[in-house]
Amino acid sequence: MLIQAFSNDNAMKHDSPIAPTNPLKRRSTSGFSLIELLIAMALLLILAALAVPNYLAAMARANEASAASSVRAIISAENL
Repeated sequence: MLIQAFSNDNAMKHDSPIAPTNPLKRRSTSGFSLIELLIAMALLLILAALAVPNYLAAMARANEASAASSVRAIISAENL
C-alpha cells in the first residue's frame, strides 16, 4: 500500500504544471517575444530620428516668425 501511494504521488508530480518541461517546446502563452519588442523599438527610433529634425526646423521657423512680428509691432508703435 505504501509503495502504491508513493508511486501515485510520484506520478502526480510529473503531471503538475510546476514539473520541469522541455524548454524547446513552444508555450502557448499570450504576449510578445523579445524579437518583436526589439523590432517595434527599432521602428519607433527610426521614426523619431526622422521626426526630430523636422520638429526642430518648425520650431526655428516659428521663433523667426514671432521675432519678425515683434519687430513689426515695435516699428508700427514708433510710427504713431
